[in-house]
Amino acid sequence: MILTNKIVIEKAKSLGFDLVGFAKAEILEEETKFLKKWLSSGYQAGMKYMEKNVDKRKNISNILPDVKSVISLGTNYYTDENYSDDDECGKVSRYAWGKDYHLIIWEKLDKLETELKKIDPNYECKFYVDTGPVMDKVWANRAGLGWLAKNSNIINKDFGSWIFLSTIITNYEFEYNDPIEDWCGTCTACIDACPTQAIVEPYVIDSNKCISYLTIENKDDIPESFSGKFDKWLFGCDICQDVCPWNIKFSQVTSEKDFYPVNGNKEIRLDKITKMEQNEFKNRFEISPIKRTKLKGLKRNALHLNNKVLEKIEGAVVFRGEKYGLHTRVFLNSEGLPTYEAKELGLAQLKHDTYPYDISFVITASEITDYFKVVKKAMELIFPLLAKKTVHVPHGMLRHKTGKMSSRTGDIITAEFLIDEVEKKVKEVMKDRDLKNADEI
Repeated sequence: MILTNKIVIEKAKSLGFDLVGFAKAEILEEETKFLKKWLSSGYQAGMKYMEKNVDKRKNISNILPDVKSVISLGTNYYTDENYSDDDECGKVSRYAWGKDYHLIIWEKLDKLETELKKIDPNYECKFYVDTGPVMDKVWANRAGLGWLAKNSNIINKDFGSWIFLSTIITNYEFEYNDPIEDWCGTCTACIDACPTQAIVEPYVIDSNKCISYLTIENKDDIPESFSGKFDKWLFGCDICQDVCPWNIKFSQVTSEKDFYPVNGNKEIRLDKITKMEQNEFKNRFEISPIKRTKLKGLKRNALHLNNKVLEKIEGAVVFRGEKYGLHTRVFLNSEGLPTYEAKELGLAQLKHDTYPYDISFVITASEITDYFKVVKKAMELIFPLLAKKTVHVPHGMLRHKTGKMSSRTGDIITAEFLIDEVEKKVKEVMKDRDLKNADEI
C-alpha cells in the first residue's frame, strides 16, 4: 500500500501531533548563508555545536541519501496556568513545566515510524526533535506550519508559537504545502519587550544576550551587566512569546497532560535551590528539561536572579565587583560572621562553630589561573582594615592567616583588582552600621 498525505496526517494526529506539513527536500542555499552570517557574528555564544554539520543543515541528503521529502510536525504545549509573582521564587519557562518534551515526542515519532512502515516497508526516515543537524524552523515554514516570527519562533495561526517542532526526513514523495507568509506585519512587541535587547534586529537573536541561553546552555557566569534584567526568570524565558498578539489571541490549551506542571516546577523558591543537594536535584528533575542546566547552573541562576534573597537569609550582605569577566562576591552577615561559602557556584549554609572565618570571598573565573590572580590587591586593602580578622577563599585555593597570602603551592598572588570598588563597598558597610573602623565589621 502506498503512503499518502492523508494517511500520514491521520496517523500523526492519532498519536497527538497537532500540526503536520510536507515540504520537498531541497538544498537550503539562502538559509545557509543566513546561518553562516549569524555564526560569524558570534551570536551562537557558547553553543559551539551550531558550528558543526553545516553541510548537513544545508543539504539533508548528507543525512539520508535517498531523501525526497520533509515532514514537519508541531505539538502544542500551552497550558493556561500563570505565575504567582512571588518575589521569593524564580520562574521556569512554560515548555519545562512538565515532562521533557524530547521524551514525549520521541516516543510518538517511534510509533509513527512503526505505523508507516507497516503500511509500506519501503518507507525510510530519520527524525529529530530539535536535536539534529536540520533547520527545523525552515522546514516548518516550508511545510506550511507557520511563519518565522521576529523573535525567531514559528507562529501558527491556530496555536501561536507555543509549539514544539519535530522533523522527519524521508525517502517518500508526497504532495507539498506552500510556505506560510509572514503575518507579523509592523508589530515589534517581542523586540520592545526583551529586557536584554537580545533581538538585535527582526529575526536575529544574539544568544549572548538571551535569557534562555544565559540560564540554560550557558556554562559560564552570568555577566553582571544583566543584573536586575531577568524579571525573575530562573530557567528559560517566555517574555517574547507572552507579549505576542498571536499568542494572546489564539493560544489553545494542550491535550497532552505530560506538559502540565509537575513537582512544583512552574516556579521554584530561590532559597530552596541554594540549599539543594545533588541527590535532590537528580530525583526532582530526572525527566524534566531543567536537568539540562545541571545543579551548578541552576544555583548560578538563582544567585544571579535576585541578590536580595541572600540578604534575607541570615542577613547576608553582598558585594559584587567585575573586571575582565572575573567576578568576586564578598559575604558578611549582620553579626559580622560568615554564613555561606561557594558550593558549585551556589551558597551552602555553614555552622558558625565549624567555620571560624570572618569574611568569605567567593571567586569564580573562566580560567583556573585567574583564580589565583584576581584577589591580590583586594586582599592588600582588606587585610589591614580587618586587623586580626581572618579571610577564607573557598576550595582551599587561597587562604590568609597571620597576615600572609599564598596559594597551595606557596606562590605570592600578583594581579590587578578593583581596589576602589572594594574600598567603596567596605566603607558603605561601615557607614550603614555606623562603625568607626573596619575592625568592627
